[in-house]
Amino acid sequence: MKMAEAGSSTFMIEIITPERKFFQRDVQCVVVPAPDGELGILKGHAPMVAAISTGLIKIKQEDGKWIEAFTSEGFLEVRQDETIILSQEVEWPDEIDLKRAQAEKQRAEEKLRQAESMRQYRESRITLTRQLVKLKVKDHYKSLE
Repeated sequence: MKMAEAGSSTFMIEIITPERKFFQRDVQCVVVPAPDGELGILKGHAPMVAAISTGLIKIKQEDGKWIEAFTSEGFLEVRQDETIILSQEVEWPDEIDLKRAQAEKQRAEEKLRQAESMRQYRESRITLTRQLVKLKVKDHYKSLE
């Protein structure tokens, strides 16, 4: 693991899902979706823990180029020289299976219509939101190709 050099404007970010360590690298900045908007983290940010929402994680790499990935809900912990993101699901745009996302969106819409309890409704709503964001991310990156 490469440590951020003294005086540099970078810090280590680690993005972890239940299935894999998605990303681990020194970066200049990370912007995550939060319940009230977006939350940006730079080197030296005050320590904190925050919820993240379904949306896009935007990462400014050491070379200044931005990369983006889909994320579902989770948590972010900012430490002195490291930020850790724990998320249920994170995918690069090219990893998103368009047909699968469309099929899961349709299933979630049907389950939403048939929900018999608030719990079923909330679970279906979360799944639907994830799939809608995935489709939006995939569509955006398809248009850039």
